[in-house]
Amino acid sequence: MKEFNKLGLYHRIARKKPYLTERQRINRFKFATNCEDFGFDKWSRILFSDEMGIQTGSNDRKVWV
Repeated sequence: MKEFNKLGLYHRIARKKPYLTERQRINRFKFATNCEDFGFDKWSRILFSDEMGIQTGSNDRKVWV
């Protein structure tokens, strides 16, 4: 650990990811219901360019990065 510190690398507690807002939940539900009948051909032509991990529940454990 000391060698990492000499290089300016330190460990920190990871920032908690935000919960979904009510508006985001509604929009995601609308998207899912509109797309539930899509076949493989249609899904293969869709590109998702904005990916983000989210936290949907409570997690009290500290995550170190």
